[in-house]
Amino acid sequence: LLAIHFVLGSSGTMVDTDGVSQTIVVNSGNFFMTGTITDDTNGPVIGTGTTAVDITDTKLVTKIAHGVGAGQMQYAAAAGDAAVTIADPNATYLVSRNFNNNSGGTIVVAETGLYCRGYTSTPAARYFCIFRDVPASISVPDAGGCYVKYNLRITE
Repeated sequence: LLAIHFVLGSSGTMVDTDGVSQTIVVNSGNFFMTGTITDDTNGPVIGTGTTAVDITDTKLVTKIAHGVGAGQMQYAAAAGDAAVTIADPNATYLVSRNFNNNSGGTIVVAETGLYCRGYTSTPAARYFCIFRDVPASISVPDAGGCYVKYNLRITE
């Protein structure tokens, strides 16, 4: 999405989280990454996959869906800073989300990522994995929760 906006200037092609190549156009709705409550397609996401990160990743290996059924967790609304914070030499933006486990069993969270919205020329909203991480896994018991916070930073 960065290359489409800053290098290509108007449109470009990338693979979405469904594995489909999409032509994305520059649009003011791109870069939206603070998903609403129950939205497991946008913002910080979690999964159970343990496969090592690869530069070609286009989604989490095994994303945990929103819900209260077996293997599901409830996605709270994602929160993001009101603006980018500039403190020379850095520009930072924080985005975070809480997840609650009401599935009836323990869920092991082993991967995290950040999904972001982009628009096709149709126009239609599509979602893209900006990055995927495999941190140390955590076991989230039933009635427990976890929290993901990303501090996005650009340094000059």
